[in-house]
Amino acid sequence: MQLSPVDIFATVFAVLVLVKLVVVLIDAKAWMKYVADPIYKNPNIAMGVYLALLALAAYYLRPIISAAEFGSVLFIAAFLFGIAFLPYAKETLKFRDAIIAKGLGKAWFPVLLWALLAVAVLYGVYN
Repeated sequence: MQLSPVDIFATVFAVLVLVKLVVVLIDAKAWMKYVADPIYKNPNIAMGVYLALLALAAYYLRPIISAAEFGSVLFIAAFLFGIAFLPYAKETLKFRDAIIAKGLGKAWFPVLLWALLAVAVLYGVYN
């Protein structure tokens, strides 16, 4: 059976989600210590890794799925993220307040990526 890039990325996603859920359910502190802490303690390295993985996925998926399809998947994902944060609404609001107080200047690059993605989706839908 020949797997397409979509199948491969979907499989990697599903396996990573299941591994994370199992580890977090068994020992959430281990996940934080060995995964979350190293990522957030090294944001520049993490940004480089995330950008490399983004470029890799985009390279293989762009010829297969349209920007509109990608935007539709992100539309669904946004609701999943929203549902995930609801149990932590009080903490999320504090986090939001801290971000607003500091401004979005630190996040200029991710904001730019999201804006470019939104424009690409609109271009793909209406062109």
